Amino acid sequence: MEQKKCPCCGEKLEDISIKPLIGDPFAGGSVRGIIAHKMGYKYLGIELRKEQVDANIEQGKKLLPADNQPIWLCGDSNKILDDLFERSFDFIFSCPPYANLEVYSKDENDLSNMPYAEFLLAYRSIINKSVKQLKEGHFAVFVVGDVRGEDGYYLDFISDTKKAFIDSGAGLYNEAILLDPIGTAMIRANNSFGSKKLVKVHQNVLCFKKGGNPNALNKKIILDYINKCDECNGKIKRLSDGVRICEDCMKIFAS
Repeated sequence: MEQKKCPCCGEKLEDISIKPLIGDPFAGGSVRGIIAHKMGYKYLGIELRKEQVDANIEQGKKLLPADNQPIWLCGDSNKILDDLFERSFDFIFSCPPYANLEVYSKDENDLSNMPYAEFLLAYRSIINKSVKQLKEGHFAVFVVGDVRGEDGYYLDFISDTKKAFIDSGAGLYNEAILLDPIGTAMIRANNSFGSKKLVKVHQNVLCFKKGGNPNALNKKIILDYINKCDECNGKIKRLSDGVRICEDCMKIFAS
């Protein structure tokens, strides 16, 4: 009898299910995957940049046995999460891009180079699809920090993250503060305070639990991020003004 395999990573389903599986839709570097496997878990991370995935795999080979390697998939989480088996994650642990605080690539699907309104559309979609992959009653943890817009005011990215999870059926269960090393903060504070801004030396650790959330919306929430034209199935291109246009039939989608 042929053994069933995951359509995304090719791993045998029984091999993935032996140990608790940690899902990470914004993988970035190798640390979370390597530590997960050091602690006896399975890890599946999704990262858009091929050069980062290649570096992660090389580091995994150096630090872990050949039969205990994390899985890093290269691609857009908005697409890859659609192909995974539903409710395959025992735990979600990730650190998403803090809007455009640091731009990681010029890829049109890279959230870090999108205007904030468009960033939120894609970000909410990825959270929604991630929660769908999470088992009922299990937890998701995101490490986030607030960022400022061009006008100098905070975007309230932390609240937007909370709302995205709550709207997807995972309530806020715990919250903690992660203190960053002070480093040069004392030096930078002198310049920063000239504009009446404090120097941040912390990040927020948000813990959500799927299911049993009285605040979850009952109505159907449309969170899917548009990747293809609904008329011709052509690829949608983002223009500089935030408008999207189909490269094939030229249909325009408002941002």
